[in-house]
Amino acid sequence: SVDSAVCTSGGTMLSNRSPITVPGPTPTNTAATGQPTITGSTAVRGTLTAGTSAISDTNGIENATFAYQWITSDGDMDTPISSATGSTYTVASADEGNAIKVRVTFTDDDGFSESLTSAGLDIPVVPLEGFFDASTVPASHEGVNSTFTFELYFSVEPKLEFKKVRDNVLTITNGEVTAVRRTHPQSSTPNSRWEITVQPSGNGAVTIALSPTTDCTADSAVCTRYGKKLSNSASITVAGP
Repeated sequence: SVDSAVCTSGGTMLSNRSPITVPGPTPTNTAATGQPTITGSTAVRGTLTAGTSAISDTNGIENATFAYQWITSDGDMDTPISSATGSTYTVASADEGNAIKVRVTFTDDDGFSESLTSAGLDIPVVPLEGFFDASTVPASHEGVNSTFTFELYFSVEPKLEFKKVRDNVLTITNGEVTAVRRTHPQSSTPNSRWEITVQPSGNGAVTIALSPTTDCTADSAVCTRYGKKLSNSASITVAGP
């Protein structure tokens, strides 16, 4: 007497269930659009971060997990960077003069694999240069029993130790370095700026010179930990009394 009952005329009821499934239309892939983005510092040891907010896909990306591959480009060839597969990348000295890209791959919500690559971000070549801070250099000194100080700073942090700065980095005429100290020892680049104390050896003018580096193994060498050499010369003269 049930409306959905299936029975024979003799009253035998249907004894089994046999469901069927009618699939929906097969999804078709529409290529993802947009590009990954890169933000952050382009300085050596700076951190770059990949962004995916500009990527869209009509097949859906709500459940997508993004994978990353950082790439260096010299303008002719794109080369994947070994082990650089996270969402961030630390700029290396070898990247200077090249462009950095990031390739993002993912599987969209309909199961299609997608790959998009960012535009290149240029990593500038920054020379290692040294300068005397003119605002700290005295016009004259007070003679052989006196001392004076000035500050020396670098465009890129070199690898330097106290003894080397005191004894080897500078060439001094009519005086000697008696003390050195880092002016910002707690900064992220503590070797970038130094205060130098000089004692004149007479009443004449004292000349202090900084020379370019040609060999990073030399006692007077000023180089970064990655082998970038000091590229300029600089000098100051402090008159006698």
